[in-house]
Amino acid sequence: MKQSLYILIILIFTFTDTFGQNIQNPGFEDWETIGPISEPVHWSSIKTSDDQGIADLAPVVWQKSTDAHTGNYSVQLTNVYTLIVATGIVTNGRIHAELNADSGYVYTNTANPGWYTSYTKRPDSVVIWAKYTPQGGDTAQVKVLLHKNNATLPPKPQNQGNRIGYAQINIVGTYTNWTRFSAPFTYNSTESPEYMLMVLTSGAGTQAIEGSTAKFDDMALIEGSAGIQLFNDSKSLFYIYNHELILDELPQGFNEDLYLDIFNLNGSLAFSATIQKSQRKVSLPVGKGQYIARVKAGQQSLSQKIIIQ
Repeated sequence: MKQSLYILIILIFTFTDTFGQNIQNPGFEDWETIGPISEPVHWSSIKTSDDQGIADLAPVVWQKSTDAHTGNYSVQLTNVYTLIVATGIVTNGRIHAELNADSGYVYTNTANPGWYTSYTKRPDSVVIWAKYTPQGGDTAQVKVLLHKNNATLPPKPQNQGNRIGYAQINIVGTYTNWTRFSAPFTYNSTESPEYMLMVLTSGAGTQAIEGSTAKFDDMALIEGSAGIQLFNDSKSLFYIYNHELILDELPQGFNEDLYLDIFNLNGSLAFSATIQKSQRKVSLPVGKGQYIARVKAGQQSLSQKIIIQ
């Protein structure tokens, strides 16, 4: 019957999710003491910025939170008012802060491995879990820049040509439960990057509003269908009927809320959705063709090639 319904799902493999493995400390589980403060390992704050005088005056706008999506900890960012509103921020690069907030930026310091992250792939999208309590119309932001040589966020004219790809998540509104957010990368070069520069904030840059609070956890870079491992198997665990993905016989461990990604064969993300525990089919608003469907439950994934006719 399934074959007569164009169920041509031919490949499947179950594996531990390794997407985002190049983000260091993506779940903010590891923290280190630097003088009087504690920062997540491989992330930095305004208190370790490159101007010690400003760093000494700057407020603490982040903290370790035991409210985590997975594991024991997340990072909590809060916009704090001193003489100005200091935006809650952490970055894997380094912060250059000035008294004029509009002149500040974060950057990759390629001369010091403590302030850069090597990365040479071309991912499809960035994913992060977050909670957000904004003040007014504030916006939490996640920015990821893939680049060569030197780069800053915001960009500067002298390093604009080093940009390879960019993704930005804007979180608008209140989210009191852990919620998954994602955004695709836009590429302006066919080159492979050398570094990635990431910035997480609890407000909209220099327009941040005092008191907005964001919690972030479990950040990942999704590498598209090229990064999905598949294995031959005659058993289909989900199939297509009338443009719907039907979840047929999922194994133990997949009886909870699921997260679905549909990839084109060129690696781009075509569709993404959350599937509730009681829901075992989902409409696919994509055109005819071949795709790879990936269903995730926690750290495990099931991936199959599908054909929609």
